[in-house]
Amino acid sequence: MENRGYVRREPDPCDGRFTNAVLVPDGMAKLEASAPGHVAHVRRLVVDNLSAERLRRLGQDADRILQRIDSPAR
Repeated sequence: MENRGYVRREPDPCDGRFTNAVLVPDGMAKLEASAPGHVAHVRRLVVDNLSAERLRRLGQDADRILQRIDSPAR
């Protein structure tokens, strides 16, 4: 993606051991252009194949995962 001009690398300001990929304007344009097709494809593959109950459970599971990611390390 860097070679295609969509991102640039920057050192992480909080931890020098890491490098961040930063989206540049051409990258944002590519993301915006690709998003509708990507969303439609995911919808066909995932959302349209799950019942309302399974979608609800998937949402609950995703919430649990996000809470774990956002919580301090234990």
